[in-house]
Amino acid sequence: MLKRLDLCQEQRSLMQLRKLSARIGAVVRTVDAYPYSLPKGLPDGVEVTVVSYDLRTYNYVVRDAPGREWTIRALQNLDAGSEYMLGGRWLPEDHPLVLAELRRTCT
Repeated sequence: MLKRLDLCQEQRSLMQLRKLSARIGAVVRTVDAYPYSLPKGLPDGVEVTVVSYDLRTYNYVVRDAPGREWTIRALQNLDAGSEYMLGGRWLPEDHPLVLAELRRTCT
């Protein structure tokens, strides 16, 4: 899924952004995304590891830092991060070149 992100209202600088998929083994963040609630006891914004995915039910099983496993029923509840198109290649959102470009275009 590709979309264009307006990084700064003042300059109207645009970079392409794509959301990453939650894959087995990936470390992702939980998101309490109405109307899709997180399981009771699993807080919003914590890092979890994707353990499995069920093709029949479309449920993800994730494991938190203490080792508890949770069933996530909606993909909207998992944020695997993003990548930005810069210089003709996709770079992770925390890449130094991406961060520099974001700072440059937002000042």
